[in-house]
Amino acid sequence: MLKFLIFLCFISIDKEAIANSTYPFKQNHIAVDSDNDSFMSMNEDKDYTFSLGVNYTNLSPLSSLKPVHRILGSFNTFLLGEQVDPFASNYGFGLYGFTPKIKSVPNTWILERPYASLNSLSFTNFYLSKSNNRAVKSSLSVGVLGLDLVRNIQNAYHKKVGFNALKGWMVQISDGGEPTAKYTMEWQHRIASIENHLDVMQSIETSAGYLTEINHSIYLRLGIFSSPWWSYQPTTKNYGEKTLTLSPKTFDTYLSLGVVNRLRLYNSFLQGQFSEKDHAASNSEAKPYIASFWIGLTTAFKTGARISYHANYQTTELNSGRANRPMSWGSLVFSQSF
Repeated sequence: MLKFLIFLCFISIDKEAIANSTYPFKQNHIAVDSDNDSFMSMNEDKDYTFSLGVNYTNLSPLSSLKPVHRILGSFNTFLLGEQVDPFASNYGFGLYGFTPKIKSVPNTWILERPYASLNSLSFTNFYLSKSNNRAVKSSLSVGVLGLDLVRNIQNAYHKKVGFNALKGWMVQISDGGEPTAKYTMEWQHRIASIENHLDVMQSIETSAGYLTEINHSIYLRLGIFSSPWWSYQPTTKNYGEKTLTLSPKTFDTYLSLGVVNRLRLYNSFLQGQFSEKDHAASNSEAKPYIASFWIGLTTAFKTGARISYHANYQTTELNSGRANRPMSWGSLVFSQSF
């Protein structure tokens, strides 16, 4: 089933379509990103409450991680029908935290959404078509749900700014730790452009694992830029997962906005994983259709530095209880090429 769905995404890419780009990029790129609901409103602290990530991109796979890329390459060969070399490879570490709105006492999901956290490592390969008008991303993420690291970071921050400690983390999803993983493939296509001023893009993404879903996105950037369209990667695909960092040494300043229509089949942050708990939502209680919207501003400099801010809005993920509400958060990304 998964192979058939991804085949539909890539049906317009022939066997000779994918090749390395000749665009002059620096070899190394690093980015630090953070999502937080307080970046939208200082009085909010709920739902998708924060993330912290570090991503490193290299224009060739690191030799020390070739075994991982062989695994990822075997998936790509199976799904794409051939072995191809990536234009760039990305390695990321991320922390993600989800909390209810009422945090003074432990709760079950019936009153509020459950506490949940993820610590993960991601490995991504990025491919370009010969025409540079299509791009493919494949990613393997492995991690652990339910560890204490996210709780400790959040409570330390709350203590520093004078907020109360969160008392419900002992009933988080997969409390104590459960391994998890996700495989993702995304097809991106530029559908319209005005040179150096406008790019309109769309993507189809499918994933299987701790988030299992299919989504379609349409997004654009408008302003002054000379970087290629595929160097801009929207920041609101799946919470804080910002794989791929490419920061060419050009001056860019542009506004971006987009919408994602998502068919979600499974969300471990709401529904749990191996161990069933009374605070996890059932399949019927989790909404299968979710829409996301974002608007952002990016400025890049000829030094290779880039900074982005995005305001994100997402429709509700649950159809009952107090957690039946939309959520919003802000995203900050700082990157540097060298």
